[in-house]
Amino acid sequence: AHEAVRKRGLVVADAGFDGGALNREDDAARIENHDAATMDSDVQRAAVSAAMDRLSLQQRQIIFLVFHRDLSLAQAARVCDISLGSARTHYHRAKQHLRTSLARSACATTKTEVRHV
Repeated sequence: AHEAVRKRGLVVADAGFDGGALNREDDAARIENHDAATMDSDVQRAAVSAAMDRLSLQQRQIIFLVFHRDLSLAQAARVCDISLGSARTHYHRAKQHLRTSLARSACATTKTEVRHV
């Protein structure tokens, strides 16, 4: 049974609902889990975007070329017209910055969630 359920403005289609009443605890739990997962992924996307915005232009370019275009560091260096050594430096510093920024973001989110509970 392909059924869509609307709750909190979200449409959840074919999420394992058996077509029964929505007040059943297992169906409600599935909706809540979907909402929580969606919220978590939105928070993660926002944190990554904010961390990427804080990188230098060269760091963003190298990270984009390596991770999104699947280029090697040597290929990314040629595209950016910089030496391989500079590309490595930008790449490693960008990863270090992202790791630190995202860890701080995760700690801040966890502290905020604990306060709201």
